[in-house]
Amino acid sequence: MQYITNLDRKKLGVYESKLITEEVILTDERLYEHILLYHEGEYKRLRPYIKSIIENPDYIVEDNRHKDTMIYLKQIDT
Repeated sequence: MQYITNLDRKKLGVYESKLITEEVILTDERLYEHILLYHEGEYKRLRPYIKSIIENPDYIVEDNRHKDTMIYLKQIDT
């Protein structure tokens, strides 16, 4: 399990009150049983930016496929 950073509640709009914790944790299960199986290339490319994406997103949008889930977006110039 890896601690990434804390969320800023004020950036979540109506979801601020639904947040259980501010801590962003990457569990071993998500990493090994999903991310590295299906998104290994993207993960390796974006891993250095994950904390920055969460702390300073360009956009936060509601995920229309997963209830009560937000998607953080950020343009990365490389």
